[in-house]
Amino acid sequence: MSEEKSVEDGVKFYRENSEIGQSGVRAIRKGPFVQRLEEVHGVKEEDLKRVQGAIDFETNVAAHVSLEDLIEKIEATPKAERTEEFALNVSATTRLPTPGGSTEVTVNGQGTVNIPGRRDADGNMTEATSRTDWGRTRTTINAKGRVDKSFPDEARDRIRKSLGA
Repeated sequence: MSEEKSVEDGVKFYRENSEIGQSGVRAIRKGPFVQRLEEVHGVKEEDLKRVQGAIDFETNVAAHVSLEDLIEKIEATPKAERTEEFALNVSATTRLPTPGGSTEVTVNGQGTVNIPGRRDADGNMTEATSRTDWGRTRTTINAKGRVDKSFPDEARDRIRKSLGA
């Protein structure tokens, strides 16, 4: 494990060991990421997998807690009030603390799934559609404190300078 952790060294390493794809997003591959975790932080891939597996399991448990809370809300509502609008708006969320932030799992009573158009066998685009789906689930990861507090100021100053503003 490296004695000195340096953001600059990490930036150099990832820029040399990754590329920007067609979408414009730089994709850091698993190999270089795992290499840095071990060399710089002393975290082995097996440890990471074990911790991530545990977090994933607990996130799934949180989803089940949200579902139970949602069912309780639905059943506590008089049947006459369980309209389509009610189904679209009823939800339950469970927040799970995670290292450096939190994960929220929301189960919605009803939601719309957008289905993008696709090319058919003749190469023609099909029309985009949507469908109603029950129990739509959304997971939101809030990464509080994962970026240095000085980063927004540094980013603002460097962007202004780069743009000549």
